[in-house]
Amino acid sequence: MKKVIFLGIIALAVVTGMFLPASALANEAYTIIIHKIIPEGGPQETFTFNVYRDINNNGIIDEGDILVGDVVINTAITDTNEIIVPWQGPYVIHEELSTGSAYQQLDDQATIVPDPETCGPAEVTFTNELGELGKIKILKVDEENAALAEATFVITPDPKTGIEESSLTVIDNVLNDEDGTTGTLLVTNCLIGITCTVTETVPPPGYDTAPPQTVTLTSSTTVTLTFINHAYGTQGCTPGFWKNHPDLWVGYNTDSLIGDVFDIPAELSDLADDTLIEALNYGGGKGTIGAARNLLRHAVAALLNASHPHVNYTMTDNQIINAVNLALASLDRDTIEELKNQLDTYNNAGCSIDAHGNPINGD
Repeated sequence: MKKVIFLGIIALAVVTGMFLPASALANEAYTIIIHKIIPEGGPQETFTFNVYRDINNNGIIDEGDILVGDVVINTAITDTNEIIVPWQGPYVIHEELSTGSAYQQLDDQATIVPDPETCGPAEVTFTNELGELGKIKILKVDEENAALAEATFVITPDPKTGIEESSLTVIDNVLNDEDGTTGTLLVTNCLIGITCTVTETVPPPGYDTAPPQTVTLTSSTTVTLTFINHAYGTQGCTPGFWKNHPDLWVGYNTDSLIGDVFDIPAELSDLADDTLIEALNYGGGKGTIGAARNLLRHAVAALLNASHPHVNYTMTDNQIINAVNLALASLDRDTIEELKNQLDTYNNAGCSIDAHGNPINGD
């Protein structure tokens, strides 16, 4: 029985290389060099290679094979790296792709580590082609679904690389737009599995900025995002105008309550019982409630502009109310101030009626 066990140990030692000559056990002598080749212009990525001792010398990774280490190659830095292995003989190398990789998965490769004194190191080369890639299509339209030109978008991270903190700027028919149609912007060769935020940074002339959208490419298809812009109105009267001319109000009463027009969160309930005319007298203040007062002052003016037949305002009543309700519900001062600033711009577009409600310049 002892003889059988001893022979078994001898057999295992021969397979794994335990009984190689002393010179062969110097680990620094056994080297596997791995080369990585990607297409010219392809995205730079990090590749990891698992190196296994092929115990049964069958050219595949299976039960009993020993993982001796990993090799990492970042193609942005180098296309070659190496590993020192403990034994001569057969190995199998498996490539691991990064999540969302742009490249095809390659088959495992087998290699033989020779005697370095006569043959040098073992070398293997992994040549990757681009795998499944997706497309992002951006449609830029107005409220009537008519195409709009000259918009600029920023996609974060860059969908072609997926690198954190990177971005891709796309300008309609000018920069990184692979579609020549006005109002249609196309980005190809987008990585699968990453989530991007698409933000309109420059709207078409005469239009407001559409809110950002997120997109996750889950297959090699085209994902279409539609960004709808609202035309800036050419007219708008200030809160001061409406405060001083309550007789010109249309559709709203001076004693109507703020809480009957807008959805006021519980945290801002002190404002709910104020009247619309009181809102036009708000002076702002600190904190979220101060920002809410500023917003409501301009929101009431916006409603009066939108409801007056001789004021060509940018937004409708419903759009104003919905936007204000969302901003207030956020309880975020920056979000509230952002909408206030937008309405402030619209309310200062230029008043189209005089103190008697008559159209100016024959409008």
